[in-house]
Amino acid sequence: MKRKIKIVIFFNNLKGLQIYNNIKSKINIIKIILSKKYLNRKVVIKLSKEKNKFLIVKKFDKKILNKIKKLNPDIFLVCGFPIIFSSELLSLPRMGSINCHSGPLPNYRGGSPLNWQIINNEKIAGISIIKMNKFIDRGDIIVEKNFEIQKNYDINKLHQIANKLFIKHIPIAIDSILNGVKLKKQNHKKAKYFRQRTENDGIINWNKMSSLKIYNLIRALCVPYPGAFTYYRGKKIKFLKSKIIKSNIKLKPGQFFKKNKLIFIK
Repeated sequence: MKRKIKIVIFFNNLKGLQIYNNIKSKINIIKIILSKKYLNRKVVIKLSKEKNKFLIVKKFDKKILNKIKKLNPDIFLVCGFPIIFSSELLSLPRMGSINCHSGPLPNYRGGSPLNWQIINNEKIAGISIIKMNKFIDRGDIIVEKNFEIQKNYDINKLHQIANKLFIKHIPIAIDSILNGVKLKKQNHKKAKYFRQRTENDGIINWNKMSSLKIYNLIRALCVPYPGAFTYYRGKKIKFLKSKIIKSNIKLKPGQFFKKNKLIFIK
């Protein structure tokens, strides 16, 4: 049964689009707000049949804030959005704002949480749905769920699992807000912040990184991300998949040889 409260959803990527498509039959989404910053154009194309329902914003100026205010929203739902919400924007929904964060809190505050969890060789990953406040990722926790990161999982597999968890638990989180369920406070003393990763962060240092760290970097940055990379004779070489093997061949870090169309690198 679709909930009658009015919800405005914010996203700009395929993750948010997938969540939207899977929950719109369960909750009353009256408006979609897309960010022009880092906007995946595929999102706009796939929403072409709902042109009157979405709004693309560069920033939240007075004009945009007034448009949203006129909607009389009950709840904001944020599913991957690059613009920090001002106190004025957060004050608009009657019952507050909910953020879908792809990391366990307070251990993985900040950007690129799923990528960082692979890079840091975590065995257990987590997602959090929180009540937003004016501080980044510091709101009370409504729902938190963990899942195993198996050795062969790449970033796409983690996104797939995380999105399924969000789709299942967003309606539960909304009901918790509606029913006044007591939320879990974060332990701010244990907080760790991770910055948003950039393409240049994918460079491989063969001399300083272990084989495990290189393997984790590659699986954390495969398509649709820019990829882990190195330079060979002035050319940028990207690695999208790898495997660790044992070998007695004596090579220096970064040296390689080819065999049966495969590249082996020390």
